[in-house]
Amino acid sequence: MADSGPTQLLYIAGTGRSGSTLLECILGQLPGVFAAGEVTHIWDRGYLQNQLCGCGKPFRECPFWLDVTRKAFGGPDELDLPKLVEMRSSICSVLRLPQLLDSKLRSRSFQLKLDIYSEHLARLYSAIRSVSGCDVILDSSKYPAEIFLLNTIDEVDLSVAHLVRNSNAVAFAWQKRKVRPEIHWTTEHFARYFFLKTAVAWNVFNLLIGSVERLGLPYAMVRYEDLVQCPAGSVRKVAGLLGRGEENLDFIGEDGVRLRGNHTVSGNPVRFKTGAIALKLDSEWKEKSPRWQKLFVDFVTFPVQKLYGYR
Repeated sequence: MADSGPTQLLYIAGTGRSGSTLLECILGQLPGVFAAGEVTHIWDRGYLQNQLCGCGKPFRECPFWLDVTRKAFGGPDELDLPKLVEMRSSICSVLRLPQLLDSKLRSRSFQLKLDIYSEHLARLYSAIRSVSGCDVILDSSKYPAEIFLLNTIDEVDLSVAHLVRNSNAVAFAWQKRKVRPEIHWTTEHFARYFFLKTAVAWNVFNLLIGSVERLGLPYAMVRYEDLVQCPAGSVRKVAGLLGRGEENLDFIGEDGVRLRGNHTVSGNPVRFKTGAIALKLDSEWKEKSPRWQKLFVDFVTFPVQKLYGYR
């Protein structure tokens, strides 16, 4: 593997609670493919808050990320972390899509922010590639606006895996009370969102992500339901974007997968699991979601659901 040239990056996009961490961990079993987790959160959840890496160590104590940080930036003390968090929030917003798509619409101050933040991302991805020894980096950050940001970075060779899940399943999942094990110093739960907000976000995210194909980016859409019921087919579809569609998938069995440890930044708690992992379609929402809620979510999302094969 050469350190020079653009970093081949597969960005996994979708709404939260769509199974992006699971897809990433499965793809990360392919030779030469490294699962980096939700890289967008590395500045706050990683460096600032010191949440757990996928290997189980606090981020700032993980040897892998220490090596990456030294190679990319010279060390963590060289980073202006509050500024990077602010820049990410300012740039990676749906409201910034016009500026990300058309440089003529950018103010000088926005262009300066974009240049600084893009340089940090390019150096980070390059260092991940170098330290991991892998040719392909996976980033499961999911945000639509970040796709358009990454597409402006010459040092990144970008592909997009679009993961879609039934909108009612997503709405139900966002209402469940669930502990965040990566926050190791106290007990904290994942945020929960009202189903109306989730339904609207489901539409917006999936429409925006689906539109990236028009940019000429390599793109593949996978449904969560297909991933858990036929993981080999879904993995081959996405791996085809990377020129790895014919790889041996001996880590995928009839009813599950075998996962190695990883160094993912942020994500679903499934990233802490190793060994044999059973895959089963989660249909709890069908019994436990109120009927009126399911009807409402279907009403709001029906046109977009139909685009992705849901009825």
